[in-house]
Amino acid sequence: MGLLSPVVLPPGPAIWTEESFGSDDWPLFAALTHPDVTARRLTVIAQWDVCLLALDDYFVTAYKLPRDPVGARVFVERVPLFMPVRGGGSVPVPANQVEHALAELWQRTSPEMPTEARERFARWVTEFVAANLDELDAALYGHVPDPVHYLEFRRASAGTDLSVGLTGIRPASGPALRRLEDAFADTVGLRNDIYSYRKEIDEEREVCNAVHCFYHLLGGSLQDAVDVTYRLFQERIQEFIRVSEHETGPEHTGYVTALRDWMAGDNQWYRHTGRYRQGTSRHLHPA
Repeated sequence: MGLLSPVVLPPGPAIWTEESFGSDDWPLFAALTHPDVTARRLTVIAQWDVCLLALDDYFVTAYKLPRDPVGARVFVERVPLFMPVRGGGSVPVPANQVEHALAELWQRTSPEMPTEARERFARWVTEFVAANLDELDAALYGHVPDPVHYLEFRRASAGTDLSVGLTGIRPASGPALRRLEDAFADTVGLRNDIYSYRKEIDEEREVCNAVHCFYHLLGGSLQDAVDVTYRLFQERIQEFIRVSEHETGPEHTGYVTALRDWMAGDNQWYRHTGRYRQGTSRHLHPA
C-alpha cells in the first residue's frame, strides 16, 4: 500500500520507516490481543490494526504537527467515502497512501460482514479518526481538558469500539455490558497515556493525555501525575472484574474472555514494542 513511502500518492508524508514499523510490531499486537482466533482471522485483524494506526499516525504527521485544522477536517470527511456500506459503491480516487490502504482493505474484507456490521464498523472507523479533531483543537488553543471530561472523550480516541468489534463476538449491549466496555476502554486509554506521554507531549505537542491532565490540574511532580493515572487505571481494572463476575451471565462468558485476553495482550505488547522508547517515558514507573 506504500505506507512506508513519502510520495506514493501525493501529498503523502511518510508516517513510518521500515525500522520504525518493525519496531512497533503490530503483528505481535494482533497476536497477543487475539490469542485464540484462526490464522485467517488473525491476518485480517492484523491488517486492520495496521490500517487504523496508519490513519492515526498520518493524521499526526500531516495535520497535527503542522497545525492544519482545515486539511484535517477535509481528511476526516473523506474517510467514510472509502467504506461504502452497500455493495458495489464507488469510492473517490485516494489522495494519499492511507486512503489507498483503507479503500483496498475495505473492499477486500467488508463483503464478509453483514450489512449492519458494515454500518457499525464504518462508523467506528470514522469516529476513531474524527476524535483527532478534538485533540487538534485542544492543542491549537492550549486547552488541557479536565480529567473527567477527558476520560469520556478518550473512550472514542482509544478506538476501543474497533477493538471490541474485531473480536467478532460482540453481543447485544445492555447496561452491564456498557459498564464493562467503559471500564475496558478506560484501561486501554490510561495505559497508553502513561506509556506514550513523552511521545505525545514532547514530540507531538499534544495536550490530551491523562498524565498531562492530572499534572495540569493537581500540580506536583510529573511522577505524581503518573501515579494518579496508574491508580485510576487499577480502579478501572477492578471495575471490569466486578462487573464481569457479578453482572454478566454465562451467555457473556466468551465475550468477557475475549476482552480480558485483549487487555492482557495489550499490556504484554507494551513491554515489547519499541514505539514508545524515544524520549524518557521508559523512566516513568507507576508506584
